[in-house]
Amino acid sequence: MKLNLVNMISLIVALSFMTSAYADKAEPLIPSEVINQYSAAAKGDSDANEKAHEELTKLHKRYPNSALINAVLGSAEAMRARDSFIPWRQLKYLEKGMALIDKGINLLQPNDHVRKFEGIPVSLWVRNTAGCTFIEVPEMFNRLEIGYEILKKTIISKEVARLPFSQKASTYLCAGIAAEKMGEKQVAREYLEAITRELPPEDSTVKEARSILRKL
Repeated sequence: MKLNLVNMISLIVALSFMTSAYADKAEPLIPSEVINQYSAAAKGDSDANEKAHEELTKLHKRYPNSALINAVLGSAEAMRARDSFIPWRQLKYLEKGMALIDKGINLLQPNDHVRKFEGIPVSLWVRNTAGCTFIEVPEMFNRLEIGYEILKKTIISKEVARLPFSQKASTYLCAGIAAEKMGEKQVAREYLEAITRELPPEDSTVKEARSILRKL
């Protein structure tokens, strides 16, 4: 079972982390230390992921209907699959992760387009997490096309159109990766070239976009 989740999860984490405050107290808080662990996990730290997963699981028990917590916990589950060398465990973690992310999408409410987490609308966090995860899981899950559609719809949504490009660059990058995998090379170039035009050359997302463009 091929797993290529490190870069994908890193893209999700790169979505924000510009602020540390949760903008809406009505939405359950994911503490900054848990987000920091999640960020370290995205860079390949399996111990950090286990810690983040443990805390996210506790939060999920308290707030089972939080779209955000379901999505982030699902992402952490996917990283557990990344870190495991046992095929049946990889499958178990991925199945659970996909189910949690699916639940997160289904739980999205209209006010999630307004509520913000780390300076980003909750709905964008959830959909970006879903799209970027789905396009990288093994083919047996049949999620590539679904993930690609989520990313395309996210990019053209009104809430995303209002955001600074830096806050939606990872969505463009994942969409570019998905388009390339779907055989839509020209579309992939358009997404990736937008990143190189809008962000500084030293930005890590620009470097990743250029790396992919060289292969197209």
